[in-house]
Amino acid sequence: MSNNKNFGKAFDSFVDKFAAIAGVIGRQRHLGAIRDGFVTIMPLMILGSLVTLINNIPLTHDPATAAYPMLGGWLGQFDALKWIPALNGNVWWGTFGLLTIFAVLSIAYHLAKSYEGNPISAAIAALSAYLCIVPQMSQNMVLEDGTNLGGLWGNLNWSYLNAGALFMAIIVTLITVEIFVRLSKTQKLTVKMPAGVPPAISRSFAALIPTILTILIVAGAATLINVYAGVNVLDWFSLTIMSSLTVASGTFGFGFIIVFLTHLFWLFGIHGANMF
Repeated sequence: MSNNKNFGKAFDSFVDKFAAIAGVIGRQRHLGAIRDGFVTIMPLMILGSLVTLINNIPLTHDPATAAYPMLGGWLGQFDALKWIPALNGNVWWGTFGLLTIFAVLSIAYHLAKSYEGNPISAAIAALSAYLCIVPQMSQNMVLEDGTNLGGLWGNLNWSYLNAGALFMAIIVTLITVEIFVRLSKTQKLTVKMPAGVPPAISRSFAALIPTILTILIVAGAATLINVYAGVNVLDWFSLTIMSSLTVASGTFGFGFIIVFLTHLFWLFGIHGANMF
């Protein structure tokens, strides 16, 4: 009987310590901003999932092609219904297709808000800094008469804007907001307007210099790496770290650890999936 009591006390003590550690992790500022950021854009993610599902519902197997035609393609055959897959495609582009942009804005907003900073200016600075890092796909434009106009800028690859670039975009966002918040709290860098100026204008001018410096710091660091190391930061991260994580995530051991820890957290009353 005493052994059971001792085990019960030891187990309760372990649960209390484990819950305390998990609580600290859950209250961590950056993890909280990521969580709240994704919760904010959850309606977009749900809408994007729905339209993607509708367009990609498999229909009856086609013996001639050994394929499963999708509902979107089938609806596109009818003049009265082809607007449905077209609409779904446009909605997908405005939700999942640009998910990284929405995530950058939302996460930056919540992180700056946790610091009691200027969340709108921080979100704009973070998005601008990220787009400064995104490589522009320069291509040669040739006219019909054979005239070569040379490379043109502004051809952004959407793989840097959709969900595939989320991980690196989150890192850039967190770094950018940290720089912005610290610069914003420096009195010498704050432009103060007279008392009669509207609050919106005062906040904008107060964030003027910190926003400029933040973008220049992040973009400048990425540019130096690109020019002297010959590699874009986003591409390097994707080809090295992310590729290794992708390979590891497909292994049995990695999947087992995630599932085990998620259920272990649930065992102590902690939302394991949300924690991870």
